[in-house]
Amino acid sequence: MATWEAVKIAFTYDDPVTGYNALVLAIKNYQDYKQVPTVKLKYLYMTQDDADVAAKEGRLQGSYTEETSPYAASGASETWFIAIDSTAELNGKIEVVAWGPSISV
Repeated sequence: MATWEAVKIAFTYDDPVTGYNALVLAIKNYQDYKQVPTVKLKYLYMTQDDADVAAKEGRLQGSYTEETSPYAASGASETWFIAIDSTAELNGKIEVVAWGPSISV
């Protein structure tokens, strides 16, 4: 089986729909990759540097906040997210489905 490469998502205040659509497509592609009909995600919010490491190296570093949405809570200090399978173990190697800057709502 080929390896999964995390998809970088660009949410912007001016055009959040494009980022959302890219996330939906990344989820669909990940489901196809895993050969499953559905994947439930959890979102971990962290700094940009920590998100870069998670996406590129498949491991967590630093601190993070777990949420159920790609839209960060207002006032969150961690401004980047990674999306991972909700059943993923957070110790060791992880597969990041998508990642990028979050939108405060």
